[in-house]
Amino acid sequence: MKVKKIMYRLDDNAMRSIEKQTVDEGGLFIEKWNLKKKSKCLVCVEPNSKSLFFMVPILKDKKRFVQSLPVPSSLFLFQAKEFSKNASDLALTFKDNVTATLGMNESDNLYMIPEELYNSYLSYKISSLTSIVMFVESFVNSIIPEDFQIEDKKGEINGKIKVEQFWSLKDKLKTAIPKFKTIINKDEYKDAQNRFLQLNKLRNSFIHLKTTLDSKNMDPYLAHFEELINLDLNISISQTENLVRLIDSTYFS
Repeated sequence: MKVKKIMYRLDDNAMRSIEKQTVDEGGLFIEKWNLKKKSKCLVCVEPNSKSLFFMVPILKDKKRFVQSLPVPSSLFLFQAKEFSKNASDLALTFKDNVTATLGMNESDNLYMIPEELYNSYLSYKISSLTSIVMFVESFVNSIIPEDFQIEDKKGEINGKIKVEQFWSLKDKLKTAIPKFKTIINKDEYKDAQNRFLQLNKLRNSFIHLKTTLDSKNMDPYLAHFEELINLDLNISISQTENLVRLIDSTYFS
């Protein structure tokens, strides 16, 4: 997938102003002042497209490697898909890495695979799940208007910063977003929201390690691992993309 870039379009007046504050570095205008500061972030302008973007060099072998910075939410979605693909690719290698066969009936056999392979598969699935949630949280925080205000459960007025920092993702989706976004299909949004919140609940089970022990399970993590292993990441990612699309139909355009 193509990752969205942090980019701003400039009008002619802005371009004329920028040209006075930048130096031409082989086709890119880079802000003079940033070249002298301790900050490594470069403000860049591509004159042909009249677009402004940012670069932070990666120093390796005494060379600076650069590219325009991505939109965080888009990067997290890219990450979720990459981890999902890694898990799928690993699963394809299972049949070639069987270390032992348990059972006598082929339809009921259990095929042991190396622990490292099994654990890598689970790690990729957890990482993808975590990135899916980070994608939504980053996206939601980024679209909250600067002047947004809303009353919380205690009757206090909260602005953008308080909503970002102290409201749960559930409350942001259910309560805050409908206050500043027009949700056309409310029933579809509710269904998409609930499916995502189930993913978030599973993610929290691993990230926060809140265990649940009942009489059916001898170990508090069994239910979490079973749900994770049975989770179809491709479907979950597609459903999450649809949730974002219902909030902002232009996000993927």
